[in-house]
Amino acid sequence: MKKSKISKKFGLDELKKAAPLGAAVLVIIVLFFAYFYDFNPTVCKDSDRGANLYAKGTCRINGTSFVDSCSGISVKEYSCGADSSCVYSVFSCAQGSSCVNGACVGGTDKA
Repeated sequence: MKKSKISKKFGLDELKKAAPLGAAVLVIIVLFFAYFYDFNPTVCKDSDRGANLYAKGTCRINGTSFVDSCSGISVKEYSCGADSSCVYSVFSCAQGSSCVNGACVGGTDKA
């Protein structure tokens, strides 16, 4: 029995050759999702790693996000509390600085 052109082109030998590449692509996809997907949503995560007045951050827990924000020259800073929940504190920005988009900018301390 004669093989068709398609079975010759996509035969078992070609699949064996392509398998390592397919496995590598699968590993990359799994690693991508492992990095960006939150497999444990009950763990508190803070993008600016704590009370960082000079970076706007987001605290996440159980699929809910809390974003640092401004109130006049003060910043409402969310971070992970001792019980692994999102908590906030209000801090005044340093003299000569102001709060812009959830972070202190300007002044003499940082920015």
